[in-house]
Amino acid sequence: MAEQQLEQIEGTVEDIIYENTDNGYMVFEVSGGGVVTVVCGIVGELHAGESVVCRGRYENHATYGRQFHAQECETDMPKDLEAVYAFLASRSLPYIGAKTADKIIDLFGAEALEVIANDPARLTQVPGISADKADRIQQEFKRMFGMRELIAYLAQFEISPRRAMEVFRTFGPGAMQAIAANPYLLCGEPLQLDFRHADSIAQYYHMEGDCAQRLEAALLRTLRHNAGNGHTCLPRTQLLETASNFIHQPPEKLAAALPAIDEKVYSIAEQWKDFPGFDFVGAGTDYASAWYSHAKMIEAAGRYSMHVNTEEWLHLNFFVANSEHTGTVAFIDDANASMGRMKEALHYMQVMERPLMVVSDADDLDVPEASLVKIPKTEYEVTSPIMSFIPGALLAGYVSSMSGEPYSRGFRTHWQFAEDASAIHKSNIEIVK
Repeated sequence: MAEQQLEQIEGTVEDIIYENTDNGYMVFEVSGGGVVTVVCGIVGELHAGESVVCRGRYENHATYGRQFHAQECETDMPKDLEAVYAFLASRSLPYIGAKTADKIIDLFGAEALEVIANDPARLTQVPGISADKADRIQQEFKRMFGMRELIAYLAQFEISPRRAMEVFRTFGPGAMQAIAANPYLLCGEPLQLDFRHADSIAQYYHMEGDCAQRLEAALLRTLRHNAGNGHTCLPRTQLLETASNFIHQPPEKLAAALPAIDEKVYSIAEQWKDFPGFDFVGAGTDYASAWYSHAKMIEAAGRYSMHVNTEEWLHLNFFVANSEHTGTVAFIDDANASMGRMKEALHYMQVMERPLMVVSDADDLDVPEASLVKIPKTEYEVTSPIMSFIPGALLAGYVSSMSGEPYSRGFRTHWQFAEDASAIHKSNIEIVK
């Protein structure tokens, strides 16, 4: 049987009954044509006074009676004077309540929202609203309606309002511009949306199937999938073959895209492949990246390495003599509170002529381009290791491969017992003599 066509209602939001800010689910009243309808659904964010067009179906709730279950919801700025006042008086915007709403309406009438959106300096005519408050009001107003616009925009590509809200939290008001430039950002961290959504958007903008953004995204997706299965290294040929099968592009095209991801690390590994030891340096969340990378270097290449806090490095490792053959990897997130101290460490690393690799999302580091491995920024500092782990693992894998060292030393000598995982057997620790 053919799917029943969606019904449509339109009107003004009268009242918000329930709201879940985490997933965008709301229950609200819509007034239109002399009828008040209770509407529910994942719609993002709404406020009293806003004009809405909702499409969905009527359903009978066992407790709350007849409701309109919205599957789609389009919003617009309140248009008439009454709706504008209801919106302002609803305390949806900072510093504006019922009394301030009266003053704004007295000054600007139905054009009040246009003033807020495009000329917030005029709000300073209202007693109690400073220039700083006016800017904050405009920012929140643009955030609210920017989110609505993004939800409607992504809905055409079958991206739910809940995921659209996550996209907005990640990229902010410039989300649509960022996605238009590179739809495959949606497949990366921290969103990890389905690849097909990004492909749909790319097709909308007439991007080719072998464009650089798509090829790079496919490679990163393959690496991330492999990591999710517990593997931190993937042979180059296997990476290319898997990614090729995934997006139906020749392996040679994907091979050409690889340098954009790992060329810098590969070049550094070529210079460092014979080094006897490595320092991995970081502070705060970057210390986790230093920990992880030092572990990978030991596991993959069997080389002596240390994970060192930035402060400890300055007080201890700084004084190590003859360290010109000690590979030094520094992790620096732009939002890290220890950025200033790490810049000092970088200065001394270069004065000492330490072989240097800097993994960072910052734009103002005074280090040679050949030593800098740029990683994408993440929304939160705590998630930055998700990106900085990759160069650390790549370095360990390349050093192992280039030096001819079998992964995990091929379980030689005293590691032989681990070949069949006999060290851990049925959750019992076994002593191997």
